[in-house]
Amino acid sequence: MERFLDVGADSVWVSDPGGAGTPVVLVHPGWGDASIWDGVLARLPTSIRPIRYDNRGYGRSPAPTQPFSWHDDLVAVTDGLADAVIVGHSGGGAAAIGLALSCPERVGSLLLVTPVPGLSTTSSPGSTPCSPPTTGTG
Repeated sequence: MERFLDVGADSVWVSDPGGAGTPVVLVHPGWGDASIWDGVLARLPTSIRPIRYDNRGYGRSPAPTQPFSWHDDLVAVTDGLADAVIVGHSGGGAAAIGLALSCPERVGSLLLVTPVPGLSTTSSPGSTPCSPPTTGTG
């Protein structure tokens, strides 16, 4: 299911089929958007729940109206998840690392593809910190 998720005063586009599969969150690099994962989706087993999104200002997500970090977007997308597999490419890898450090209960494992540590690994000032997951399956 595709939807827009409110993040602060802005929103991000999210694709999440739902279901009981293992949540695998795909975080795009700074030079692309969630469509870079199109070729991967068809190859995933049905036991996987692929969740992808466009950071603010990328792809289908509107441009931000205030300062933000990729970390904030990933925290919002993973709200309610526990033990998810987080796949981060380049700058998306930095956001994945930040999520593992700030919200370890949400991350079961990390798959980092040429990560760029130091980018977007923390929340923006005034952002909402991680909350405990609501269920083990998201």
